[in-house]
Amino acid sequence: MNIPKTIQPTENGQPDADHHNTPDDTPVRRGHAPAVGPLLVGALLAIAAVAAGVIWLVAAYGGHPAANGRPTTTRPTVPVGYTVTGSGTARITYTRPDGTSRTVTAHLPWHQTTALPGRSPATINIVLGPNGGTATCGLTLHGAAVQHATAHGTYGRATCTSAAPPR
Repeated sequence: MNIPKTIQPTENGQPDADHHNTPDDTPVRRGHAPAVGPLLVGALLAIAAVAAGVIWLVAAYGGHPAANGRPTTTRPTVPVGYTVTGSGTARITYTRPDGTSRTVTAHLPWHQTTALPGRSPATINIVLGPNGGTATCGLTLHGAAVQHATAHGTYGRATCTSAAPPR
């Protein structure tokens, strides 16, 4: 049976001469601290990138964060006036500041004012009831009349719409 020989150190702690493993053949490792410079530079670059992103977002969207955490905007608004003249009742649908529509059934005459974000479309629709009649919708932007339309007869319809002009 062949059993490999193990290296036995000599009395002075060095391997014996039959084995070519002398202290001079072994690479010497000296304790080095890990390179901190590249890690520090990378961390500083990451912090700078986040700061630049925050500055860009504030500059692009303006304002301070609102209660919901979203930045408030300082976009210009346009004063909008909706009017419906006539008699009786009509179903009226108009654009609200958040861009959604609201529908009300109102006794005429009826008037509503609001402010829409600049360049947002302003729309008012009217539908007369089963008794018919005549009603006119009107739309003003910045206090100036921009459109009107008239509905006639049973379930007559009219629509006024306009995009806000820039100021």
